[in-house]
Amino acid sequence: MSDKIQVDPEKFAYKVLGNLPVADYENKDPESVSKEKLLQFLSAYFVATRFNNYELQRFDEMDDKHAYPSYQKVVETINNATWGIRK
Repeated sequence: MSDKIQVDPEKFAYKVLGNLPVADYENKDPESVSKEKLLQFLSAYFVATRFNNYELQRFDEMDDKHAYPSYQKVVETINNATWGIRK
């Protein structure tokens, strides 16, 4: 694979935001719903940014000795990202 994949973080975050429901939103106050949506947006934005950084790093490292990482490796790397937040 010779082309880098770049995800637009903002577009990705808006798509995620539009497709994830807020649980029991009818019984929540507007501020709680807004906070939950903001958390969803920011999480999606940072996942896309992390992916882009990983993709750029891997693309730059590729040569005859380095094969493009498997889908499983990419998913594992994204799942292990904490952005400074301890699990």
